[in-house]
Amino acid sequence: MVWISTDSAVKRALIVVVGSVLLGTFGLYLVAGKELFSSASYDLPTWNPRLVFLCVASLLVSWSAPGLKLSILARVQGSKLPFVQALYVHIVMTFGAALTPGNSGGAPLAAITLNRLGIPLGQGISIAVQTIVLDLIFYAWTVPVSLVYLLVSDQLHIATGALYMAFLLVALLVVLAVVLVFYPRPLVRSLLWLSSKGVFRRFRQPLAKASREYYRSTRRFQALPLRDWLVLDVVTAVGWLANFVLFWALLVLFDNHARAPVVVAYLDLIQLVGNIVPTPGASGYMEAVVGLSTTNAQQETVSVAAPLLLWRLASFYVVFLLGPLASALIWVSNRPPNGRSDQVGSGGARSSDQQQPNLEREDASNRR
Repeated sequence: MVWISTDSAVKRALIVVVGSVLLGTFGLYLVAGKELFSSASYDLPTWNPRLVFLCVASLLVSWSAPGLKLSILARVQGSKLPFVQALYVHIVMTFGAALTPGNSGGAPLAAITLNRLGIPLGQGISIAVQTIVLDLIFYAWTVPVSLVYLLVSDQLHIATGALYMAFLLVALLVVLAVVLVFYPRPLVRSLLWLSSKGVFRRFRQPLAKASREYYRSTRRFQALPLRDWLVLDVVTAVGWLANFVLFWALLVLFDNHARAPVVVAYLDLIQLVGNIVPTPGASGYMEAVVGLSTTNAQQETVSVAAPLLLWRLASFYVVFLLGPLASALIWVSNRPPNGRSDQVGSGGARSSDQQQPNLEREDASNRR
């Protein structure tokens, strides 16, 4: 077995954090220049209590909505996940995504954390995938709306080929969401194949159990009543839109007179692409592209250094502080009992035929 030392993992994490901060600073400097380091850029022109309240409320909603979504997903599938614990899971998931290129580490870390909180590993994997599906559904309808609005309002000038590519990307998002929801077998087969290879053979029984749990959880997700689907979609949309409104409110607070629908539409498009940018948390890309787009959307030239910096600190970089804290709270306060059967550990003595889930039988049971 390959062991990774704690010191090595901490050093790598620190390198990623420092690299993200440097990339973000570079992106901000490209947009704001020397104003980024000028104290005058951070002076509030006027104190507006309503805008301050809107900023605080948007920030709280943007962080709370994903936690509520995780709690609902666990509840509708027969597991109990209190809101506070779900919020911790979301923070840990965001932290894992922030430490890996293309946000690739978020879902696996979420599944492990959910398992630590008592949710079966396979169901935790399924819930993590379902959060991604709900985000894909959000982008599938908001991106076309944002594109059409920006084009009709003459806020965006884009070549015909690029426009076709944008709508093709939306179509791919829809296809990916459909595959993840309605075709769970490929991942189930992959887990079973993995359990028969090399060092993973000792985890054969837990992986086989996880594959069954994942399959059942996905089938429950497919069978959700329309009301639950709508609630989950609304919570997802509220979380993303609150994050976008936070940036607009900060702009207005610092006397930047950009229109809210324009800012929200731009952020929607930029955030979609940011999910596939290879830098952790799309550092550098988000600061530069959001700053340039906001400057283009403004009715007058005002520095965006302060609102852009505060927005990125509150919506992303703060996770480098909250992530380790949430992880520690979960790991310390939720010690699993000895002999938990759903954790990956020593392999069992059951035969491979007994371990493999009977997908046809599962389907028939779900139909009944």
